[in-house]
Amino acid sequence: MRVVVDGSTVAAPVAATLGELFGGMSPHLDPARLVTGLSVDGAAVDPTDGGALARWRLSGGESVEILTETVIDFVQSRRREAAQQLARIADWLTLAAKGLRDGSTKDGNTVLAAATRELSVILQLDGHLMQLDPRGPSFPSVVDAIERIGDRLNAAEQDRRWSEVASLLDADLVPALRADAA
Repeated sequence: MRVVVDGSTVAAPVAATLGELFGGMSPHLDPARLVTGLSVDGAAVDPTDGGALARWRLSGGESVEILTETVIDFVQSRRREAAQQLARIADWLTLAAKGLRDGSTKDGNTVLAAATRELSVILQLDGHLMQLDPRGPSFPSVVDAIERIGDRLNAAEQDRRWSEVASLLDADLVPALRADAA
């Protein structure tokens, strides 16, 4: 069996399951780093799923790779990934606004709902990342725009004032997303 931790091959402990192997690797893992990747023969495995790790029987010929990151590197890489998604969400909201303006309210609302779900996940992730690195929100323009227009946007949606929804998206939220994506 071949075990690689952060690019370096290490001696593999004797283990019948992936859980036993992973547990036996603790002397090779820096406790100040987070395990951010685990793969067996190139297939990603969730290192937090103890049940799956315990059920995964090893034959002895596997190639296991463990990746770790410092907390700050972990936070920074997740924030970079999230920022890249903001441009995609801005594109979706632009399409939603166009649909709402053009009378395609069903399609516009479908895209709007998907985009806002994605944005909500990103902002929730950032809230969790702030617990690890409390430098403030990573996306201040987006947070400011939501605080500024959120109530008006919700009211316009409830009252089915689709042109107002489109204008708020185009004039406030989309530019904020693009600014924080840069």
